[in-house]
Amino acid sequence: MRADRNRSEKPASKTHRQWLNGEKSVSLNSKKADGRVILYVDESACYLLPLLAHTWAPCGQTPVVMEQAGRAHLSLIAAMAPNGRIYVAGQDQPFTSEDIVWFLNKLCGRYGKRDMLLIWDGAAIHCS
Repeated sequence: MRADRNRSEKPASKTHRQWLNGEKSVSLNSKKADGRVILYVDESACYLLPLLAHTWAPCGQTPVVMEQAGRAHLSLIAAMAPNGRIYVAGQDQPFTSEDIVWFLNKLCGRYGKRDMLLIWDGAAIHCS
């Protein structure tokens, strides 16, 4: 029997099955939230250079690229609430701890004195 590439080896947990079926009550109404605002946060970098660069020239001539390619990129951070609201900030340099604190302060300003539950991936870069 051929293994289905779209399935994991382990059976899906009850929570995962509920999420797949579109049941929003899985984590949004859990006791862990306790009335706090739930926000899913992550950041990413988009490099403006293509991964592969090709050029051409007539046979026997060396191709010459006239444009200078830099390493410019765009750093983005976003927070998404379960109700669909998305908060985004971007800059043309990598995020520092101070930039992340600035973004989180903006979120705090948006939600006032309400407690927030941030759900963030466990990447090592977030631990500074």
